[in-house]
Amino acid sequence: MGLKTKFINCSSSEVRISEANSGVRNPLFTLGKKDGANSSKEVKVDTNATYKEYHVFQIPSDGGAITVSSDDLQENKEVRIIEVSGKPGVFKWIGTLRKPLKDNKSAEAESSKQDDQGTKGSFKWLTSYWSRKPAIDEGSSS
Repeated sequence: MGLKTKFINCSSSEVRISEANSGVRNPLFTLGKKDGANSSKEVKVDTNATYKEYHVFQIPSDGGAITVSSDDLQENKEVRIIEVSGKPGVFKWIGTLRKPLKDNKSAEAESSKQDDQGTKGSFKWLTSYWSRKPAIDEGSSS
């Protein structure tokens, strides 16, 4: 199952979202002004893509950007881009955390249960292998 995170523009300016990795930036999409057409967009999150960042630029750009990391996208189901109160042209983002599937104790128990199931066959084989008596070749002399 792939994760999806929704970018939502809650500002009065259009913003451009770019994807960056190793200093190379590729434009992805533009979000319209708050409550306007195309003011939100879902992004598929590759959980194996580390060091990937998403940069948010105001249009027209003043050169400044806010950064959302790939970890931020994995942890949040929504990323809302807002203007900082009293500072025109300055933006920040607020995330809506994903709901945990289970509480920590249940998740840990499920994880160890899966680990036990995965290694149970190997463990049985090793136990039976080490518990065997060595074969003695009575025909050879030492």
